[in-house]
Amino acid sequence: MEQEYYIVKNSAGIFDFSLEGKLLVKGERRIDFLQGLVSNDIQLLQENHGICAAFLNRFGKIISDCFIYSCKDFLLVFLPFSQKKKILEKLQQEASFSDVIIEDVTLQYALLSVQGTSAKNILEAFFQEKINIGDLQFILKKRKEIEFFIIKRRRSSVEGYDLFFPAPYYQKVLQELSTQHYIEKMHSTTYEILRLEAGIPLFGIDFDETTLLPEIGEDAISYTKGCYVGQEVIARIKHRAHGITPKRLMKLQIEAKET
Repeated sequence: MEQEYYIVKNSAGIFDFSLEGKLLVKGERRIDFLQGLVSNDIQLLQENHGICAAFLNRFGKIISDCFIYSCKDFLLVFLPFSQKKKILEKLQQEASFSDVIIEDVTLQYALLSVQGTSAKNILEAFFQEKINIGDLQFILKKRKEIEFFIIKRRRSSVEGYDLFFPAPYYQKVLQELSTQHYIEKMHSTTYEILRLEAGIPLFGIDFDETTLLPEIGEDAISYTKGCYVGQEVIARIKHRAHGITPKRLMKLQIEAKET
């Protein structure tokens, strides 16, 4: 793990997030549909941009965190695999009253993340063109016969880019990155070190369904959007309790000399 950690810090490594839940929300009213179900304001999303949000119960507690990206004809939702079934059932139930379609594409698409100080340079060499996108933005690129979503997403303490592409090409992409660009697939334990170092919370480990959303921060909250499930509790915490919650997730960093 120590060797992999320094490889990522000084070059780059590949992490496999293919088991993350991946849902497509289609239909002309897809934005209005999700707007009432998540904690952040997706009506502000521009095309090819993303936002972090959360699905809450009526008590303001987190059913699942998520990342939502706005594509030309659909919304792409990434969420923890452990919560995918619950959220999928919730969306499909709500969709029966709306003109939208929910598709589970978790097993149809792979999701590899290139993380490291050289991540951008390696991907530019891989695609043979410049990649200029900001955080939570994405571009579409075709390499040979494969269509890729390239998403810039902070998953660790170093720069990183996700590659979202059809699952049948998984081995081919992984092999080409390894043999042609000399980056290897890393262990999940290495990712845990990098994630904790960056202070990025993970559902099921750092928070769960007993957690109030403000207890892990406000990045996924809009206080100006219209009604959504759990909003009343979140608003009361902000305006009546002045943001004070029973618990608060904090990063503890201890300086120490190596021995």
